[in-house]
Amino acid sequence: MNRFSSICKASGETSIMAALSQVVRSARYAWSAPCTAVGLFVALLALPFGVRASIVNSVIEFAISPGKGRLRAMLPSLPFRAITLGHVIVGCSHSELCRVRSHEAVHVRQYERWGPLFFLAYPASSLIQLLRGKRPYLDNHFELQARAVAESTEGDAAFRAIAAPPGPERL
Repeated sequence: MNRFSSICKASGETSIMAALSQVVRSARYAWSAPCTAVGLFVALLALPFGVRASIVNSVIEFAISPGKGRLRAMLPSLPFRAITLGHVIVGCSHSELCRVRSHEAVHVRQYERWGPLFFLAYPASSLIQLLRGKRPYLDNHFELQARAVAESTEGDAAFRAIAAPPGPERL
């Protein structure tokens, strides 16, 4: 412990910083709460299909169990392997959630920054890319940011494989 740290601790600045940090964290959760509510609603709709919930890094993750009848046939046709809505991530399986967790964590932070406006900003970014003749999903600003962070933090090769599937582009 250096002298400055001991002075700060003695003056109570450390507890002030901890309290301020908690206020900021609470504000992020509150700002993204409407999006999280939508995510919980989506997850609740999937409950009859055998969804398992867990909390990982303060995010509620729902993993769809692919062993259930019609749902098993639907999973390959979904345009995503996981989707983030506020502090909720719904994934096609537990293993998919593990593979894309760092990418989806970036989306959680984006929801914390943008709040309900993210529901407008994300499709607007896709529309802009489409109008520019680019790929609406792969060139979406928010997806580019999520891939860049995930790749820089973990070298997320699994997500790169999902993001560029063979055949027609998934929107």
